[in-house]
Amino acid sequence: MTLYARPDEHVFAQGARPGEVQPFPDLSRGWGVAFDQTGGIPPMEWFNFIGKRADEAIRYLMQRGLPEWSETEDYPEGSYIQYSGKTYRAKVANKGKTPSTHLAEWEEWGLTREALNAHFHPKDGELAWSKITKTPTTLDGYGITNAATAQDVEHRFSEIHQRFHPKNGPLPWAKISDKPTTLSGYGITDAAPIANPAFSGQPTAPTPSAQDRSTRIATTASTWATLLSLFTGPDRQSFQGNGFQKLPGGLILQWGFTSTHGNGMSNVIFPVKFSTKCLAIHGTHLGTGCATVIEYVGTRTNIGATLRTLDENAMTRAGWGLHWFAIGH
Repeated sequence: MTLYARPDEHVFAQGARPGEVQPFPDLSRGWGVAFDQTGGIPPMEWFNFIGKRADEAIRYLMQRGLPEWSETEDYPEGSYIQYSGKTYRAKVANKGKTPSTHLAEWEEWGLTREALNAHFHPKDGELAWSKITKTPTTLDGYGITNAATAQDVEHRFSEIHQRFHPKNGPLPWAKISDKPTTLSGYGITDAAPIANPAFSGQPTAPTPSAQDRSTRIATTASTWATLLSLFTGPDRQSFQGNGFQKLPGGLILQWGFTSTHGNGMSNVIFPVKFSTKCLAIHGTHLGTGCATVIEYVGTRTNIGATLRTLDENAMTRAGWGLHWFAIGH
């Protein structure tokens, strides 16, 4: 939808010289009157009058916002006007009905604060705050009539106490004087103290997440979940043929299987890299006969090592299988 720019405040022919603006002789007839009076050629003065009339109407609406009520205007239902400093809306179509006196046809609209106050407090007017000189001592004094009284609370708690503790009798409300500083002063003797509570039975508590590092109470469930999170997960362990286990303190255990080449050498690649260093690696020969597995000097790194396997005659062979185990951090 097009939003039109607001026109300026200039009015067409407002500065015309005397005699250059003449009233149009018959507005309802329109330009046809020119054939009767001016041979079908309307004069400049009539054009000035019509342009000035249109611009003045626009200026009137821009200044007023809402037009003033007119006795001769036809107002359809829903029309808005102003009259005697107030705004009205037409409830039904009407004409010549004064808004302030014809309330069946008009309703007041856009009430001011003063009008609203007069509408809702027509008799009382402003609240008489200055007349409130004393402080009420009851809720009734403040106009509150549906609040529970001390007697209501005492009666209700006595009913509950009697229902669950029928042998103990009613609550000793009369013994509660001043302001007790302990629960026992209110007749409560079986509550756990805040400091050093001694629970019995199987008390439960909300279960924090495994990642919770706050001061909340840890349950067996949250403790177990936390411990498991320290040992499990794809970044913590792998129980494959070549696998590893990372411990919470930083120690890493790794293992695997390999076989020898013709020179007895076996190249071991760790499943995961040791963050700092490999502390030791050990190999075990698989098969019949005696054989010794040694670490080939100078080959150990954070990512692997080389092992060499020799039989009892210090001979090597291809295809010997062996398990290896490494430890580090």
